Amino acid sequence: MTEHVAELELIRLTKRFAQVIAVDRVSLRLGRGEFLSLLGPSGCGKTTTLRMIAGFVHPDEGRIVYRGRDITEDPPYRRDAGLVFQNYALFPHMSVGDNVAFGLRMRRAAKHVIRERAAWALDLVRLSGYEHRRPHELSGGQQQRVAVARVLATGASLLLFDEPFSNLDAKLRKEMQGELRELQQQLGIAVVHVTHDQEEAMSMSDRLIIMNEGRVVQEGGPGDVYRTPGSEFVAEFMGQCNRLTAHVIEPHHDPAHARLALESGGQLQLARSELGHARGRVSVLIRPEHIEIALAGAIRGRANVLAGVVRRVVYRGSTTTLHINLDESTEVLVEVSNPSDGPLAYTPGTQVDLSVPISAIRVFSD
Repeated sequence: MTEHVAELELIRLTKRFAQVIAVDRVSLRLGRGEFLSLLGPSGCGKTTTLRMIAGFVHPDEGRIVYRGRDITEDPPYRRDAGLVFQNYALFPHMSVGDNVAFGLRMRRAAKHVIRERAAWALDLVRLSGYEHRRPHELSGGQQQRVAVARVLATGASLLLFDEPFSNLDAKLRKEMQGELRELQQQLGIAVVHVTHDQEEAMSMSDRLIIMNEGRVVQEGGPGDVYRTPGSEFVAEFMGQCNRLTAHVIEPHHDPAHARLALESGGQLQLARSELGHARGRVSVLIRPEHIEIALAGAIRGRANVLAGVVRRVVYRGSTTTLHINLDESTEVLVEVSNPSDGPLAYTPGTQVDLSVPISAIRVFSD
C-alpha cells in the first residue's frame, strides 16, 4: 500500500540544452512504495527528468530531495538509486554473476556480502543457476532480469526504469511487466518508470505523470487520467479517441443541460456543468469503447443517438474496431467485444445507430 510520505520530491526542476528547454519547472512527489510512470511523446522531457533523478544530468534550476535530504549536487553513487537502462548495459565479457556483483565490487563491499547479495538478487528474479552464463546466452527477458538483479543487489531503495521493455516482443513484454510489478510490490520499493507506451503505464502504475514539451500537463491515477483527461492533448495521447467538432447550444428552458450541434449532423446532450469554460465552437472527444452500436432503428427514441454507415471492419481478436461514417467527411471508431458464438452483425455498408452516454462526452474549447 502506497504511503503519503514523500520518498522523492522534485522542486521546479529545469534543464536547458542550448536554447531548448528540455524540462521546464517540473515538480512532483513520489510516495514510499509507489510505482510512478512518466509518460509522454518523444522529446517531452521524461528521460531527461529521470536522468536528473539518477544524477547523470545536472539541473540548471530546481532541487531534488530524497527522504528529506537535498541530493541535487550528489554524484550518482551517493543517491541510493538504481537505473535500469533501455539496453540493460550488461558487460558482455562478464558472467551473469559478475554483472550482478559489479556495483557491490565498485563499492568495495566485503566478499561474503557480495556473494550473499548477488545470490539473493538472482534468486529474487528467478535466475539462480545462471551465474556462470554470459549475457549473449540469455533471452531478452532474462537479460532484463539480470539488469534488475544488479540494481537490487546494491540495496538501492529507489528504482529508475528507462523504457525497460522496448527491446522485447509483445508477449514477453506483457509477461515482464507483470513480473516487475509483482517484484516491486513484494519489496515495497519506490519506482520511477519512463515510457511512451500508454497501455504499459496504465497497467503497471499507481500514478501517472503526463508530460508534454518539458512540462507536467496532468497527473493522477491511471483510471482518472484516462476517464477524465484535463486537455485535448491528454485525451488523444491516452489511447484512441474520436474527435468531433460542434457548436454549443444552451437552451433557456433547460438550465441543467446543454446541446452540442455536431458539424457532421445530429446533436448530443450533456450536463452544463461538464462544459466548463467551453463555449461556441468546441471539440468533442469520445472513447470508441464507450459508444453503443445497434442496427439502424433499434435504439431510436433515446437521447444522444447518431446515425451512420459502417465503412470498415477491423478484427483484433477479442475485439473488433468498426469505422463508421457519420457523413462523407466524418468518421468515428467504435470498439466492440467479439461474440463467442459467431461473427458480428456489422459489415461494410450496414446502416447503424450509435448511442453516446452523457458520461462519455468530453468537451474542450476549439
